[in-house]
Amino acid sequence: MSRLALSLHNAYKRSEIPVLEVPTSKSISNRLLMLQHTFNPNLNIKQLSTSDDTQLLNDLLFKIKTSNTEEIVEINAQNCGTALRFLCAFLCFQKGKYILTGSEAMKNRPIKGLVDALLSCGATISYTEKEGFPPLKITGGNSLVINEIINIDARQSSQFASAILLVLPLFKQDIRLCIQENIASFSYLNMTLTLMQQLGIDIAWKNQKIEYRYTPSAHIRQEITVESDWSAAAYWFVWAALNPDVKISIANLQKSELQGDSIIEDIVKKCGVEVRYNKEGVFLQKTTDTKPLYMDIDASNCLDLVPTFVVLCCGLKIKATIRNVGNLKYKESNRIHALISELKEITSIQHIENSLKISSFSTNNPSSLHFQTYDDHRIAMSLALLSGVFPEIYIENPSCVSKSYPTFWENIGKLGVKLRYQ
Repeated sequence: MSRLALSLHNAYKRSEIPVLEVPTSKSISNRLLMLQHTFNPNLNIKQLSTSDDTQLLNDLLFKIKTSNTEEIVEINAQNCGTALRFLCAFLCFQKGKYILTGSEAMKNRPIKGLVDALLSCGATISYTEKEGFPPLKITGGNSLVINEIINIDARQSSQFASAILLVLPLFKQDIRLCIQENIASFSYLNMTLTLMQQLGIDIAWKNQKIEYRYTPSAHIRQEITVESDWSAAAYWFVWAALNPDVKISIANLQKSELQGDSIIEDIVKKCGVEVRYNKEGVFLQKTTDTKPLYMDIDASNCLDLVPTFVVLCCGLKIKATIRNVGNLKYKESNRIHALISELKEITSIQHIENSLKISSFSTNNPSSLHFQTYDDHRIAMSLALLSGVFPEIYIENPSCVSKSYPTFWENIGKLGVKLRYQ
């Protein structure tokens, strides 16, 4: 079933206001799972994400905890970059020998910045295939020794820094983490810092450095509730912008200081969408045809939204420059290539230096569009939004959305889109 195509046809308008439930944040969930294993085993995580990524990380942590340390254990992160990076640091502290690997696509995602930082602490890590890329052989359980400072290059991924932050309690000493400038997606690093602070860990960001004071592992009962995922909710904000007169309610979504992707609210307001919060969640409605002639978007803190931004601009025919997108080529797919290739029939997108430029739009309105997804959940979900603009679209391998949003197709169906598997 995973390789079937899904046709989407925006067949009818609903008289009632659909209420959508988005998943809870997988980014928050994954960080809390790690802190449950490195800081407080008595941490109760409420509303843990049901995404494939979070379930996989949870399963792998259990496998590590229960594995036979006399044998070499394979830890397969599949297509989950978060699991691979976070576990790379975590395994250095776990007694035993491990092969940390992933899918073929994962083997092309760089990890050298993180490995170099761990090697400087005395970790035993080697590459088993290509230098700088997974798979990795890790011998854990040895004492890691540092002189209070860890230097890390996180220009390719903020998760390199987050991976080390999440294991700081295992070092059992005060540490200063020095991060090179131009860190990728700082908002996600800030999420890691904030969650650690909420659990009582003494850590702070000061002048491009992170100061950590050794905080003994907590064994008291702590409880934290994972908030709704703004990365998932963003699709429905854009749907509202693309579809006049549509009204949408998103249950349990509130403003967030943790999630950088909440910037989508500001973007769609410029496109005529009214956003109203209440105790149940948020209400969306396009109330005017207002839209900018041109948009300049800095994506450095919201890279996961870039495919959604591009679809918004294509659907409303807004010329745009989306800056700081270079690291998109290291995601589940090369998202720069995917967007340019899949949307070439309806718009001209150029990759110039570190930006995507949307400069012109086709005068033809095709009756149907066929999209490859590259096994990338965000490409699939973003392109699906064009079913509100074009008569019919086809999405290949629709099941890939379960990586982050298992109920995506169910929710788009609630908006009046007719779904049919081919």
